[in-house]
Amino acid sequence: MSTCHACGVPLDSDAIAFNLRLRGRAVGHLDCIPCLADRLDSPERLLYEWIDYFKRTRCILFQSHEKTDAGRVDAGGADEAE
Repeated sequence: MSTCHACGVPLDSDAIAFNLRLRGRAVGHLDCIPCLADRLDSPERLLYEWIDYFKRTRCILFQSHEKTDAGRVDAGGADEAE
C-alpha cells in the first residue's frame, strides 16, 4: 500500500489518482490530500472538488483505480466463499 511521503498515512485510491493527475505518472513520491493541499497552499476543500470533477468527467486515472479496488474486493470475497 502506498503511503504519504510527508506524513506516512496510507493513501486511498482517490489520493493516488489525484497525485498522478496533478503531477504526472512519473511522480517520484505521493502525498495525502491534506499534505498536498499544504504543499500547494490551497484549501483541502478545493482539492476534493477537483477530485469530484475528475470522477464526474470520467478521468481514466480515477476509473482505473476504482476498478482495481472493486476487483480486489470481489476476488477476496469469492475466495472466502469457496
